Amino acid sequence: MTRTLAAATLALALLVPAVAQAKQICIKDETDGYWIFPQVKKLKPGKAYALNGISLRYQAPVAGTAFMDFTGAVRIGVLVHAMAPFDATGNNATVTILGDATLSGAGFYDSNGDFVADAPATWTAVDCSEALAPT
Repeated sequence: MTRTLAAATLALALLVPAVAQAKQICIKDETDGYWIFPQVKKLKPGKAYALNGISLRYQAPVAGTAFMDFTGAVRIGVLVHAMAPFDATGNNATVTILGDATLSGAGFYDSNGDFVADAPATWTAVDCSEALAPT
């Protein structure tokens, strides 16, 4: 019994730090729109990480990936799911950013689905209380 309890305690102790590494990151873009990624793991060189969250700018879910290269630069690509049924006049959009571990950086977005950059994009990490404040 004591051995089983000790093994369970050790397993829990090893699991908790891995879970605790994920944190919420909030972004403000060039239009003052906010992006919220609630479970971002600590980025490490050579690894890819899921970026799932919401875009308050588009009022839509976001799915993407962040990849930290061996120089420490982070390559970010996200797809914003904003077309119908959410918005009859909307469409999906993609955003690519070359940034840092806070997801701050610059890149481009494609807002019409032709896979060609339509305009520059800038992401700046902000305190999530700013992004979640009532308007």
